[in-house]
Amino acid sequence: LADASVVETTVCPGDDTYRPMTAVIDPQAGYVYFGLHTPPTGSVIRMSLYQEGGAYRVYLPIVAREYGGVLPLTEGFERGVVPPAGWTRIQTNPRDTWAISTDPYSGTYSAQVSKDWDEELQDELLLTPYFETSSAGLQFYSKGNLAWCRDLKDNCDLNIWLVVGDWGGDDDIFLGQADDDWPSSGWGLTSIDLTPHLPADTPVRVAFQYYGQDGAWIKIDQISITDSNE
Repeated sequence: LADASVVETTVCPGDDTYRPMTAVIDPQAGYVYFGLHTPPTGSVIRMSLYQEGGAYRVYLPIVAREYGGVLPLTEGFERGVVPPAGWTRIQTNPRDTWAISTDPYSGTYSAQVSKDWDEELQDELLLTPYFETSSAGLQFYSKGNLAWCRDLKDNCDLNIWLVVGDWGGDDDIFLGQADDDWPSSGWGLTSIDLTPHLPADTPVRVAFQYYGQDGAWIKIDQISITDSNE
């Protein structure tokens, strides 16, 4: 849509068992932020937007939830911004955290954490939008400096978490390290079945955690979370 301003409208999912919800539409980004109240960070859903006269009409998928996004969720960082719309970045190191990179797996951009040359701890998080499903799979590409992050020094890791609620709770689930999937050169593909770890009727996020000290660069690209029920 040509109009890049943020507008507000009321969304009726079309099923009278659901209450109307307020949606904030960003036509430039193509996202709709929605909820019965102010939506939490990451409450993002992709929808079809239609302009009728001076108003926007939004067509929801079959089920709309206050905190739930719609799968598939894909991100290749092609808008050149980190965090992307609807994502959350948690920065602990004052200098180096998740940022945009022009060294992609495909396309133009990827996301990267660089080495902090002051050698302070780097515990840097990049979290997806919320989603809710009973069965899903995660795939993404990543690569890192093999000498400093795995084979010689092992000073940095790319940890993958399933996050329930806020980051850092006892209910967060460690899914593994992408380091193990890195080939001797280039990008490695990581595939994780989320289904055994998904709590029932609960919105979750996936977190990509760079954790290390006196480490080196790590990059991620082409992230995809798909609903296995479809």
